[in-house]
Amino acid sequence: MANVSHDFRSPLTSIKGYIEAIADGTIPVELQGKYLNIILFETERLTDLTRDLLTLNEFDTKDLLLNKESFDLHEMMKQVAASFEGTCTSRKISIELLFASRVLYVHADRSKIQQVLYNLLDNAIKFSNPQSTVTIETTERGEKIFTSVRDYGIGIPKEDLSKIWERFYKSDLSRGKDKKELAWDLPLSVKSFKLTMKISTSSAPRA
Repeated sequence: MANVSHDFRSPLTSIKGYIEAIADGTIPVELQGKYLNIILFETERLTDLTRDLLTLNEFDTKDLLLNKESFDLHEMMKQVAASFEGTCTSRKISIELLFASRVLYVHADRSKIQQVLYNLLDNAIKFSNPQSTVTIETTERGEKIFTSVRDYGIGIPKEDLSKIWERFYKSDLSRGKDKKELAWDLPLSVKSFKLTMKISTSSAPRA
């Protein structure tokens, strides 16, 4: 359980920060509705994470049932991006949304796709330089939808690319200039996500 604490830390930090900002008046009354919606989004995500933990043993079976529904993929992506507003503002990082169309409905497990996107975006922001951009893009090719999360940060070492699908895998880049251990964790729901969709990663060294 200690190993999954990071999956709970981000939404809890976001919730705490926004509640404190509302309580001390930093967020004006006319904007409180917007941030209360973000808090609601984060609490729903925590609920989904808890449910995934309770059914963790199902990930190793072929009988895992996905809760499929029709939803607007772009609207979900906007909600996920909005939940990082506080982090992005403090580091002057912009999130660019490049959508294939204004509305894009898909039939899939919303909560699991949402969790994968959240973790990909969380890591992209975490390892980006201040005053940079993270891009979320969707493209349509025939009957398939392709989604990408792209950043211009430190990149992932070639030797680590094949290992990042391992849960809680960490790559030690402590010899780097920031002397920090970097982790590219994908969420608990990745295995179920891969039951119906393909996911891949590429990384290029910074110029």
